[in-house]
Amino acid sequence: MGRTDNWRRNPYVHARVRLDHTVAPITANLATAGTFYTLSSNIVDGDSEGFSLDGSGRLTYTGGESNKLIEVIGTANLSVDVPLFSTPVRVTFALFVNGVQKLDITTPLDFSALNSVGELAVCSSFRLNPGDYLETKASSNEDDTDVTIEFFSVLYKGG
Repeated sequence: MGRTDNWRRNPYVHARVRLDHTVAPITANLATAGTFYTLSSNIVDGDSEGFSLDGSGRLTYTGGESNKLIEVIGTANLSVDVPLFSTPVRVTFALFVNGVQKLDITTPLDFSALNSVGELAVCSSFRLNPGDYLETKASSNEDDTDVTIEFFSVLYKGG
């Protein structure tokens, strides 16, 4: 069977967003409980086609196909400095599309000890249109929570 022109109408797009290991780690202060903050510092675009990353932590879909099915696979290692004798701290990581939280791509992690370390992984899919943007954000159930991200890598792909 010969090649058709379908590849022109359905181009492969991908982006690999990761922590800049030359400057790592990311430390983010989640100042107000229940407020999501964009994780932007030290994030770099390792390799992309059909996406662009700006300095604010936004990854914009620049592909030409509307309603493009995108898969996301991500992992991170992080730590939270929980004060002695305090209640557990819950840090929630979420993917936002055009400023709206994707509830099916939200991962809460509980930390209950000094220098607690956690790992998270996410695997999901969603649809994007040209100009849609993605942001990875975090919030805490406690004010003034410092989160240190040691490893962060997310792959977005669509074919």
